[in-house]
Amino acid sequence: SAYKPVELNLETTTNARSHYLSGLLMTSLNPMTLVFWFVIVPATGMNGGDHLSPSAAHGLTSSVSTKCIGVFLAAISWVLLFTSLLSWIRSKNDPAQKLRGMRICDLVGGVLLFSFALRTIWRIAVQYL
Repeated sequence: SAYKPVELNLETTTNARSHYLSGLLMTSLNPMTLVFWFVIVPATGMNGGDHLSPSAAHGLTSSVSTKCIGVFLAAISWVLLFTSLLSWIRSKNDPAQKLRGMRICDLVGGVLLFSFALRTIWRIAVQYL
């Protein structure tokens, strides 16, 4: 298995602000985040719409805003759910239960990512078939 348990030293103090800024920097440099904000959002009319009537431009902008809010809520829900699940698994006293739980989480996460990738590939391929 590719999974190796990580030894954590809980006695060391951590700097929450440093971790937050590190996560913020990693997210802001994530290629998919950059593609979303610099390619997908502008392509949907968020940064223009001069050629549209005011009511059409407003509808397009509110649609993009709704999608952005939906993406944010989905992402934050997933992060909170997954970290809560991992925290619960780590609270188990039996090392075998911890290992089995982490392996299941790895498997479920991998299957989800793989299924999203296949769905995206299929949706793109159907356009050209």
